[in-house]
Order: sequence, then C-alpha cells, then structure tokens
Amino acid sequence: MTSYLEQTNEPPWTSYFVRYADVVNDQRALSHFNWPVGQSNYHVLRTGCFPYIKYHCSRRPPQDLSFDDKFFRFIKIINFGERDLRFVILSQNFEVRVEVIFSVLQAYQL
Repeated sequence: MTSYLEQTNEPPWTSYFVRYADVVNDQRALSHFNWPVGQSNYHVLRTGCFPYIKYHCSRRPPQDLSFDDKFFRFIKIINFGERDLRFVILSQNFEVRVEVIFSVLQAYQL
C-alpha cells in the first residue's frame, strides 16, 4: 500500500483491490486504521475475502479510529462475510488494470 500511494504521488483518495498473494503486510484483523505515507496520513478502510483485499484510502489527519475499527469488524462478523463474498464474485467481472509497483525490500533482523 505504501509503495502504491507513493508512486501515485499521495493522491487525496484511491480505491483498489489486490490479491493476497501479492501483499507482504495485509494488515490482518484491521478494518479502519491510519496509515502514514511520506508527508500524508491516510484513513484506510480494508476488507478481505480470499483471494482479494480491498482498500479505500482517504488522505486525512490522524485520528483515533479504534472505535470505527471495532465497529466495522462487528458488522463483518454479523454479516458472516456475505458482502465480502459478493464483492469477490462481482470483482471477477471488473476491468483488469495491472500496475507494476516498485518496492524496496526491507530486511529486519530479530
């Protein structure tokens, strides 16, 4: 996500989906969170339904999104992921646009 936002010059908002297999950090268990990139902060709405992860990013000042995050997770649970499954089925018919995102591989020693 960081590489994509940097390469698109930190747009005011963007929405996209990627395959799980193409993501290094999928922000598992997060639904609404802050994501700092360069000079910007993004509020990110994330939903996942194998084999895709959908992101909606809006450039906004940092806020405490912990309540929103829990609320969106609760909604996903009571819907049994039905909405997410419909998204995956419908996304199969979207026009496919492939972008190559260049990223710097960072190695961390534990």
